[in-house]
Amino acid sequence: HLARSESAGGEADPEQCETALDATQRAAELCPTMAGPYKTRGRVHGHRGRLTEVNDAMTAYREALRRLQTQPAERAAIFFNQGALLLTSDPGATLTKLNSVLEVLPTYEDANWLRGQAHLALSKRLTGEEKREARDEHARGAISDLTTALEQKPEEDRIRHLLGIAYENAGDTTQAQTTFCELAKRGK
Repeated sequence: HLARSESAGGEADPEQCETALDATQRAAELCPTMAGPYKTRGRVHGHRGRLTEVNDAMTAYREALRRLQTQPAERAAIFFNQGALLLTSDPGATLTKLNSVLEVLPTYEDANWLRGQAHLALSKRLTGEEKREARDEHARGAISDLTTALEQKPEEDRIRHLLGIAYENAGDTTQAQTTFCELAKRGK
């Protein structure tokens, strides 16, 4: 039910979420070793409330991970989902999850893009002279990850935009200007 709603381009509605949660509960009862119901529960909770059900989503994802010890691509997907869920509230945890994604599967699509966003969020949060080194380290991490993401998807202007911001945060105004001017040439 959830997948059908998402594929139509919208958020899952509350009734479909309840139906999906009921179905995953039944599937988990029928086959307790299967990870799929827990992955779906994590996604449903993530859809229902980025702030109110994060703990439920993370619990479901942890249960899925316990059942997927030998499946790197599936584990990477769960780490990615966890990182995306935590990006706004805890970019440090997102960074940790994305490091896990890239450990498990170094070519996981969009992992560098999301990890770059986590580095960028952390560099923006660190203020004051005593935190300059850590701020600069995160800005460099954002540049590295977003450069890799742009190499993987050169037509993605959202990545190019974030890269310009990362250069600006790192104090490289020349490269930031070059990056933003490239966006302007592309009509953005």
